[in-house]
Amino acid sequence: MKRLLASYVPAVGVALVLAAACLWGLLAGSRARMGDLLFAARRPAQVSRSTVIVGIDQKSYQALLPRHGPLSAWPRTLYARALDALGAAGPRVIAFAIFFDAQRPEDGDLAEAMRRADNVIVPVVAQGPRAFDPRPGVAQDFETFVRPAETVRRGARDEGLANITTSQDSVVRSLPLCCARARSRSRACR
Repeated sequence: MKRLLASYVPAVGVALVLAAACLWGLLAGSRARMGDLLFAARRPAQVSRSTVIVGIDQKSYQALLPRHGPLSAWPRTLYARALDALGAAGPRVIAFAIFFDAQRPEDGDLAEAMRRADNVIVPVVAQGPRAFDPRPGVAQDFETFVRPAETVRRGARDEGLANITTSQDSVVRSLPLCCARARSRSRACR
């Protein structure tokens, strides 16, 4: 019997050392890299030919700067014209990475262009985390949500939570879920 118990001592010792390392976060980097290796070992995914990211390059920005000023000052009518041009290409979804949180006089033009497209998603940002639980799939608790101006929000098809969290090595491996308390304040958390 003593011999049997003695054979378990090394295994229990290793288990205790590994448990302590996990509790102190000593294995977090290795765990993340192992997950990355598992994804890399999968059969290579085909590159999507249907996803197009429309952005503003530096040359275009510099050309628009004298007329419209910095990006934060661009009129919403400029985005409305861009939406009409994009809508003509027939996309299934148009998602903005620009925050329209301040009310402006030309919001009605943008909202109308969004209604014409009928597929526009605008970003919402959760702010003021009350607590952070790094475990995947655990809802995070936030103080407030920064949402688009009311007119813009009514023109959009929906809202999408734009928060991301990075691992210690600056890689995005998960997205935070919002808490039930905030759910009543934002459609983005449904």
